[in-house]
Amino acid sequence: MFRVYHENKGFTLIELMVTIAVSSIVMAAVYFAYDAQARSYNTQQLTIDMQENLRVAMDMLQMDLRMTGSDPSGTADAGFQAADAVSVQMTMDITGGENDGEDNNDNYLVDEGSNGLDDDGDGFVDEFDEEEWYDGDAVDADENVSWALSGTTLQRTTTRWDDGTAAWVVNTINVAFNIEQLDLVYLDSNGTVIDDDGAGSVDAANLDQIKAVQITIIGNVGNVTSPMTFRHTDQNQYTNQRGTVILDMTAAPDTTRRRMVSTEINCRNS
Repeated sequence: MFRVYHENKGFTLIELMVTIAVSSIVMAAVYFAYDAQARSYNTQQLTIDMQENLRVAMDMLQMDLRMTGSDPSGTADAGFQAADAVSVQMTMDITGGENDGEDNNDNYLVDEGSNGLDDDGDGFVDEFDEEEWYDGDAVDADENVSWALSGTTLQRTTTRWDDGTAAWVVNTINVAFNIEQLDLVYLDSNGTVIDDDGAGSVDAANLDQIKAVQITIIGNVGNVTSPMTFRHTDQNQYTNQRGTVILDMTAAPDTTRRRMVSTEINCRNS
C-alpha cells in the first residue's frame, strides 16, 4: 500500500522556467565579461610586445649612431661609411687597446688601467677611465657596424678582422621582427637634409658632413589571427619628422596594429 505525502512538494514548471531564465542571464553576463577581459588583455599584451620590440631596436641603433666616428687616436679614420634612407654603415674605435701591450695614446704609458699607476693623477690607481680602450683602428668587434631591414626583420651586422685566420668575420643578428619601415634622414651641422640623389642617399664625399640622423621605425604585431582581441582598422598615414609619407594605409586599410617611433640623434663624434 502506497502512501502519498502531500507535504513534499516539488518545483512547478513556471519556477523551473524562471530559474533557467535567470541562470541564462547570469551566465551570459559572466561570458561577456570574460570575453571583454580576455580581449583587452590579449590586445594590451600584443601592443606591449610590439612597443618593446621597437624600443629595443631604437635604443641599439641610437647607441651605434652616437658612437659613430669615435676616434681618440685620430688614426682609425672612423665615421660613416655608407648612408641611405633604409640602411647605414658606420665605424668607431671603441675597443682593442685594453691589454694589448701598446701605448695607444702616445703618453708613454702602456695598458693604462692595469699598470698599477695613477695615470690621471686623481689619487686612484687603475680606474676604468684610465684604460686605453681604443687602439687606433676600427677593425675590432663592434667597431664596423651596419643596420638594414631584411624583409620585416631589422638586422645589425658587425665586421671584424681575425688575426688568427687572417680574414674578415661577419656576424649578423636579428634585432627586431615585424618591422615594416626603417627611415633614416641625415642632417649637416646647419640642420639641412643631406640627400645627394633625391632618394635619401649620401655620396661618399659628403659622409663626413653628417652631424645628426633622424630615425623613424614602424612596427606591427605580426600575423596575429587570434579571435580573442579587439577589432582594429588601420587607415593612418605615417610620416617621418620631415613630413614625408613613409607608409600610407588610407587607400587600402587593413586590420594590422602598428606603432611608429621617431627620434633625432646627434652624432657627437662626427
